[in-house]
Amino acid sequence: MKPYLVAAALLALTGCAGMKMGHARDAGAIASLDSARPAADLAQCVEVTWASQSLFGAEADAFTERSGKGLYTVSDHASDYFADITASGAGSQVKFYGNPRSGDQARKRQATLATCL
Repeated sequence: MKPYLVAAALLALTGCAGMKMGHARDAGAIASLDSARPAADLAQCVEVTWASQSLFGAEADAFTERSGKGLYTVSDHASDYFADITASGAGSQVKFYGNPRSGDQARKRQATLATCL
């Protein structure tokens, strides 16, 4: 019975994150940037940077999800901040989403994302 409860809880959390991301995408990106790096390389750089405890302390977490359409989404585990990365020519395009009014966290995530370009 316990494994079913854990699975149900994970499924519920995944659904909530998806809804949050959908609303953020509907509202529009905070920033849209171009990079000469391939999408997979850019996604890996963003994930490693966002997971850096020296930069983000207790807020340091990140994971990458890849869709079958060549889209990489790098997100913090709460999906408060995320970047959609797609191939564009020889490089890639990244759209950064989050709450621009959240202050330092949004600025730090966007700034570290820019270092990966």
